[in-house]
Amino acid sequence: MAPTIVKGPPNLLPSAKELDTALRNQTELPVLRLPPEIRNYIYDFALDLKSDQLHHDNHHDWNRFNLSYMCRQLYAETAELYFTVKILPLIRGGASFATIREMVSTIEAFSSAQRNAITKVKLPAAATEGKSRAGVQCPFGALLSLKKLLITHDMNVAHRSWVSRSGFRVLGMIEWMRQFTVDIDYIALPAENDQPDSL
Repeated sequence: MAPTIVKGPPNLLPSAKELDTALRNQTELPVLRLPPEIRNYIYDFALDLKSDQLHHDNHHDWNRFNLSYMCRQLYAETAELYFTVKILPLIRGGASFATIREMVSTIEAFSSAQRNAITKVKLPAAATEGKSRAGVQCPFGALLSLKKLLITHDMNVAHRSWVSRSGFRVLGMIEWMRQFTVDIDYIALPAENDQPDSL
């Protein structure tokens, strides 16, 4: 399978040939004639920035990134918003990645600007054992702006005794990340209609 090639951001300064089009876009595109506050509200809605998670399915009727490709000014205003604000919600189940291997392959497909815009990543607790089992190095070094790593643990699928073992795995990740400023939050998600014992 051929590697995925990601184009870098376009040159945001229009050439002399493109200047007329750029100026016309600024004066004639309805969205660019709106005040910045209104445009930001539209961007929040169109890019789904307010919700904590985004669950993708297997068909692609539309692409929320198309907004960024309309013209240079819209690209400049929106291209990095999704990666900066969201907690990297690229796959299912309320977590950014199910395994470290998925994280590696996805991050390798990002441009450097997109990687540098990522400040938060969410992982399920089960993924924290991925390095030793799969021989895959956690790619946190590629995320230079990473500030928070959120570890989630679902009480619906794990026995209480597993929580303690998982906790040791999570603590073991600190060794890989000593050079980064990363907060690790351990969250227990209770089963429906059930209040778990304090751990």
